[in-house]
Amino acid sequence: MNQNWLSWFERQLEIAREKDLNRSIEISPAHRLSRLNKEREIDLSTNDYLGLSSNSAISSLIAASVTHGNGTTAARLAGGTSKLHMDLEAELAKFHGKQACLTFSSGYLANLGVISALIGKDDAIVSDKLNHASIIDAALLSRAKHYRYRHLDMEDLESKLDAATRRHKKVLLVSEAIFSMNGDLAPLREMINLKNKYGALFYLDEAHSVGVRGLHGEGLAAEMGVAKDIDIILATFGKAYAIAGSYIVSDEITVSHLVNTCRTFIFSTSMPIYNIAGCMASLEIIKESSQLRANLNETSKYMRQNLISRGFDIMNSDSHIIPILIGDNSQSLAVKKSLGENGVFVNAIRPPTVPTGSARLRLSLSAQYDNDDMETVLQHIDNLLKPPTTFRNA
Repeated sequence: MNQNWLSWFERQLEIAREKDLNRSIEISPAHRLSRLNKEREIDLSTNDYLGLSSNSAISSLIAASVTHGNGTTAARLAGGTSKLHMDLEAELAKFHGKQACLTFSSGYLANLGVISALIGKDDAIVSDKLNHASIIDAALLSRAKHYRYRHLDMEDLESKLDAATRRHKKVLLVSEAIFSMNGDLAPLREMINLKNKYGALFYLDEAHSVGVRGLHGEGLAAEMGVAKDIDIILATFGKAYAIAGSYIVSDEITVSHLVNTCRTFIFSTSMPIYNIAGCMASLEIIKESSQLRANLNETSKYMRQNLISRGFDIMNSDSHIIPILIGDNSQSLAVKKSLGENGVFVNAIRPPTVPTGSARLRLSLSAQYDNDDMETVLQHIDNLLKPPTTFRNA
C-alpha cells in the first residue's frame, strides 16, 4: 500500500490511543476454550440475555440441520429461500401478532435497508438522538431530512414531528424500545399518540427487548399492550435468541414493498438453513421461558437498586442493561480490566459510541446468573470504584 496512506492510518490510530479511544479485537471471555478449566466466571459483556447460547437442545437441532447443506449460496430472490425460511417467517409474524415477516442476516442490515427503503429524499425521519448507529446510517443513506429529538423528550418529539409533517411528504418515526447503551425505555404509548396525531409511520427497534419483555417474550410493545399500534417492529436473533440475524414484522403490503425495494434484502445471501433452524428452536424456547424472564427481571432489579443505593449513576436504566457512568475513558478501561482480572467481564463504552464525557461500564445481565452472582459483582465494584462524583472530577 502507498506509504502516504499507511502514514495517515497510523496517525489516526495514534490520535485514538492518546485519547484512550483505540479499539482492538480480543477473544471474548464467553468464547475462550480455557474457560472450561477455570472457576466460574460472570460474563456481563455479551447480549446472551436468557443464557441460550449454550442451550443443548438448540445446538442439537442446528447440528441435525447441517444435512441440508452448509449455506444457501444465493440471495432470497435468486434461489436462496428454503421452506424453513418461510416457516420461520410465518411463526415470527404469528408470534408478534402481525401479518408478515422478513428475515435478514443482521440487525444492522435490516435497519439500514428497511429504513432507507421506506423513505427518500423528499421525506423525513424523526429519530431519538440516542438511536443505534445503524439507524443513523440508514437516515443518511435514505437522503431524507433527519430530525433528531432530545432523548425521550416527548415535547421535543412533537415539535420535530410538527415541523417534519409540514414540510415533507412522508414522515418516519424511529426509536429503540430499550436503549442499548442506557437501558432506559421508550414511552411507547405517548409516542403512538403523537404518531397518530401527525400521521407518521412508527418503526420500533426491539433488538434488546424481544425475548426478555412481554408475557411470552414478544417485546416491550407487547408488554405495554401497544404492539398492534406499531407499524413495523424489528428484532434480532443475535441477543436473547442467541443465534444470528434479524427480522422485521409488519402488514403484508409493507413487507411485499420491502421485498421489492429493500436492497440489503435483495442483494444479500440468505441465512444458512442451520442458522434458520437454530432461530426456530430458540423461538420455541423463548415462548416457554417465563421463568428465565422472571429470573432476569429479579436480578436486574436487585442490581439496579444496589447500585443506586451505593450512589452510582445508572442513567435511568429500567432494564437488564445497566450502565455505570464514569465519564473518563482511561478510568473506564482500567476498571473494566480490574473486574476482568477478578472474573467479572463487562464492557467499557466510550465515544463515539456514547457522547464525550459519558464513558461508562455496561453490564448486560443474563438469566443464567442469580442475586448471589450479582452480590459478587457488587463486591468487586465496591473495591474498585469510588463515588461517581470523584471520577467525574478526577
